Amino acid sequence: MVQTRQGSKDKFIIFMAVIVSLIFTPLNFDALIIPKVTVIFCFGLYILPSIIGKIRKIEVSRKVRLSLTLIPIITLLHLTLVMLISSAPLDQQIFGRTGRAFGFITYFSFIILILSSIIYMRIEKINLLIMGIIVSALLSSGYSLLQKYELDIFNWNSRTNGIIGTLGNPNFQSSFATLAFIPTVVYFWQKKYKLFTVPVSALFILFTIYICQSTQGYVGLFASILAFLFIKIWFDYKRYFYSLLIFPTVLVIIAVAGTLNRGPLSYYLYKISVQSRGDFWRSAFATANENPLFGVGLDSFGDYYLLNRDQIAADHTFAELTDNAHNYFLEFAATGGYPLALIYLMFILCTFFSFLAIFKKSNAFNPQLSALFAAWFVLQLQSIISPGNLVLFIWNFIISGAVIGFKIIKRDINIHHRLKKQKNQINLIGSSLLVVGLLIIYPWFNTDRIMLLGLNTKNANLVIEAASSYPRSVVKINLVTIQLFESNLPAQSLDLARTATKWNPNAVSGWGLILANPTAPFNERAEAKVQVLRLDPLNKKIQEFKF
Repeated sequence: MVQTRQGSKDKFIIFMAVIVSLIFTPLNFDALIIPKVTVIFCFGLYILPSIIGKIRKIEVSRKVRLSLTLIPIITLLHLTLVMLISSAPLDQQIFGRTGRAFGFITYFSFIILILSSIIYMRIEKINLLIMGIIVSALLSSGYSLLQKYELDIFNWNSRTNGIIGTLGNPNFQSSFATLAFIPTVVYFWQKKYKLFTVPVSALFILFTIYICQSTQGYVGLFASILAFLFIKIWFDYKRYFYSLLIFPTVLVIIAVAGTLNRGPLSYYLYKISVQSRGDFWRSAFATANENPLFGVGLDSFGDYYLLNRDQIAADHTFAELTDNAHNYFLEFAATGGYPLALIYLMFILCTFFSFLAIFKKSNAFNPQLSALFAAWFVLQLQSIISPGNLVLFIWNFIISGAVIGFKIIKRDINIHHRLKKQKNQINLIGSSLLVVGLLIIYPWFNTDRIMLLGLNTKNANLVIEAASSYPRSVVKINLVTIQLFESNLPAQSLDLARTATKWNPNAVSGWGLILANPTAPFNERAEAKVQVLRLDPLNKKIQEFKF
């Protein structure tokens, strides 16, 4: 068990974040997600008793202490109500969708992570936080290079350029490298051999961004450098600040125009993916408006995207199916209602104003804090145009929680005088909760393991068992049903599709697979067509489909 004495919990938090950033398990089908959730969930349960005791000891105003207690409780209650009120399957909401995992246990873990960062991270240890970001990003980037040159011993099933690092796709990996760029330069600039370490590490990160071939990386890199420089200018050359502000303003206008296929940057920034995001956003907004208080269920936007997309999205020749709004605020609003989106917005604003307050109080330019802001700024830009990613979320919440803590916590009450028996009780409770966490996670891990084993051995019985077992997944059921049909097992495929529609009648894939299966009775296929049109009313191909 990791020792988490009062003076080492900050190290424990960073160590956990580094592990989550890098860990994957080749035994699993969802190899980049399940182990990461397992680590952060067990971390949250283990440290929870310490947090509860610590909140009473830190020196803050009564209002702040009340906020640190009530806001997490209110958020958890709201998430619980979302699960109970929504028609989405409970296991889908608890564990989240395959490849995303933004279910209740992940949200619970995020809340504990934020609280622990607020309470235990201190500005005197800011280099520890920066070092955690650097180690994670450099090692993950190194793994990306192995993938680039086909030296990876694992055969990942990727629909992109194959550069996924330890985050899952090139956009995420590029953003991770980008947010680490300024912290890396600042950290190594303090070291003895900076003339060697700074250019080598910087070029390494830049090469990672290049091989990922992601526009997000270049935009984020430019934004982070600009943010860092403007903080420097504010402190050291304040008289030039407002005149120089015109430069980035003009660039932002040109960049926005480029994404809309206007201006000199349109060739580089205007992509089909940009139009697709517009389709996703409009559908998510419509979904949130129809379910303003509690949304459609945690990680369940994918069940409602087609239902709420507009005619513009349906008419696109490149029309895509998505399970995420590709915008944090819209995703929260669609799946958890506007209250959840508002809580997240308040958290981000609180972080921003905490940064401002600390900068205002500073008498001189602080490169470490400025580097942290540059990294945080990249994460906020990424959140506007991208789906959530566990690793990026974790660093977002650690940085944000730490900065809020820098601002609101004046001094720690020394609690070393507590009896050893009391400390042991807290550790015992934490260890017991950790075991409970492992028991909760095990069925998810095991079912996913069986799925991969069945796919690798081409064992139909194993994959059917995995797809039918708790916790079930739309993605896995869809994959197995299609593979069974393509393997000339239409009866088994039909049975699994029927199971899917009973488990989650709002997922269009199950009904679509029944409709496409010629062995299904005519009446059943006719009903499946009705259900597909209920969930995808603008689908012209289904409207014109003849038996």
